[in-house]
Amino acid sequence: MCRHGHRIDIRNIKRPIVALTSHGDNITPTAQALNWILEL
Repeated sequence: MCRHGHRIDIRNIKRPIVALTSHGDNITPTAQALNWILEL
């Protein structure tokens, strides 16, 4: 959700989305953090 409480469907975004992750993140592995993009 955006800060005003409206839902955003990222499939409607026409510009590239840049997603940054870290290999040093011990909480959420990179592949797991990015898999949601493929699921859409």
